[in-house]
Amino acid sequence: MAQYTVDLPCILDTYIDRNNPSANFGSLLELQAGALTFEGWASSGGQGPNGEHYDLRYITMLKFDYSALPANKTITSAKLRLYSNNHVSNTNPDTYPLLPLVLKPLWRNFTESETYSSYMLEGEYHEWITKNGVRSTIDPPAGQYIDLEFIALLNSTDVRNKGIAVGWEVAGELIYNSQGPVWQISARNSTKPPLIRVTYEDTLPDKPTVSSPVGMYLDSTKAIRFSWQYNSSVGGTQKKFDLLWSTNSTTWNTVSQTTSNNYYDMAANTLTPGNVYWKVKTYNANDEASPESDIAVFYVTGAPIAPNIINVTTNTARPVITWGAASQQIYQLQILKDNNIIYDTGNVASTTIKTHKITDFLADSGYTARIRVKNEYDLFSDWASFFFTISTTKPYKPQVGLSRNKYSITALSNILNNSYLLLYRSEISSNDFKCVTKSLTDILIDNTIESNKQYQYFVRTVNSLEAYNDSDIKVTYSPKIDKSIFAPISYLGNIFEVKVNLNDRPAKNITINTPNTSNYFSGRKYPVIEYSEHFSKGVSLSFFIQDDKDYQQLLEIIYLKGIVLYRDSRRKLYGNISGLNITDHYAGYIISLTISQTDYTEELEV
Repeated sequence: MAQYTVDLPCILDTYIDRNNPSANFGSLLELQAGALTFEGWASSGGQGPNGEHYDLRYITMLKFDYSALPANKTITSAKLRLYSNNHVSNTNPDTYPLLPLVLKPLWRNFTESETYSSYMLEGEYHEWITKNGVRSTIDPPAGQYIDLEFIALLNSTDVRNKGIAVGWEVAGELIYNSQGPVWQISARNSTKPPLIRVTYEDTLPDKPTVSSPVGMYLDSTKAIRFSWQYNSSVGGTQKKFDLLWSTNSTTWNTVSQTTSNNYYDMAANTLTPGNVYWKVKTYNANDEASPESDIAVFYVTGAPIAPNIINVTTNTARPVITWGAASQQIYQLQILKDNNIIYDTGNVASTTIKTHKITDFLADSGYTARIRVKNEYDLFSDWASFFFTISTTKPYKPQVGLSRNKYSITALSNILNNSYLLLYRSEISSNDFKCVTKSLTDILIDNTIESNKQYQYFVRTVNSLEAYNDSDIKVTYSPKIDKSIFAPISYLGNIFEVKVNLNDRPAKNITINTPNTSNYFSGRKYPVIEYSEHFSKGVSLSFFIQDDKDYQQLLEIIYLKGIVLYRDSRRKLYGNISGLNITDHYAGYIISLTISQTDYTEELEV
């Protein structure tokens, strides 16, 4: 890795002399460095405020310009270079052959106009002039630069902002006067000025650390944030990044941005469902790249691809739609006429069924079929649309005649060579026709009428291609139902009549319940009632059966364990039989039971 060297110049220097407390030694060509601290006792030294001894004559103070030193580099060497003008004399070279040099950060700023008195005001002895610093033992020769280790002080805020003190740390008999060691150093205005020589090398960012997403399930229909941590042993911030992502960990896509942001927001719908691998590479301010991060992986749970409508049969009024789809768990199919939805399957759960026959009969015209699918992550695909036109050969228009029976209405028509007939009914005040029965003969019976109600009917004839034609609409009144009757929906013609009761008319009780909960609150004497959205409703019957044939008919209906249709002169409901109680009477059977209303769709699915 390439290395670089920069010299940091001295921008301020002076020294102070205890023996000349009012003298100023700034802007000279030479500096004096002498005893900085005195340990032990001194024959001519003073005593500090805490009883310590000190000896303080010459102190050199230096300040340097650090602006040329680039940030975020690895510094391999830093030397303070002081040019020695003389070989330092020693009063006792046998005992002190080498001098312990001290470099210490100053407590406060200085100027070249400093004097000993101004810098040492208010009892500030040498203990407060400097902080702890660097110490090295050296016997500086004359006429050359002396290199002193400076890395330990290089990044000190005090050193950079306020400067350093240079002096000798002496002990024993050494004193501050002319007999003591004095070092003469070239000043910044000389031809051999002080300087700090720094050797540094480029420092690549460390491998970044991926943060998110890692091992997560994310929806690709939403923006996905990638984030990481920029790492560098020398500090600094990220200048740019390369984000690499792949769906197979072999072929990589790259997103590069010049930004200090340690994240990237990928736009929605960029990724397809499946595993996504990613890693990142960062750059420092000098465009030097880090190693790539470790590879992280997460799973995209995006919406499935829109299905492909393969075929729509168009020679029938009930077309069959066929499609292909991947990741299908649920499908929804709609038929639109002039942008209005006229048919909707709702959500149909199936992973394998990819064909649907329209249950409604569509008139000859143009329509749009559209379908979408949902995957295992509960996400829908886009709609796939297909326009088609139905064109059929219609059968002859059927005729219809209506007649009333005891508990039903019979429609007579003509099936001819067609496949089947359908009977549709609605109340007279509505055109909401529902298919109530299907027949393969000319006779259609409606066993689901209410008592004494006006209805309108029409018959639909359907041929082998399920083309259809409708009769005219006929209107009639239903017969009055004067008993309580019920029949299983599996065979509505099997009608059981509640006829008699012992010593009385058959008993009938109507029950309606509104489920609710009682909640008690502090400060309230009575509860607060909260009603649910549900209801329970039913009919309780008590009656007598004398004929064993009627009794067996009742048991057969009960043993079916299914829904029954109950009707009387005032009501009609679908429900389940419960609460059955049978008393074996010498003359027959005393019966009590309840028919509890249940949800049931009356319209026939053809």
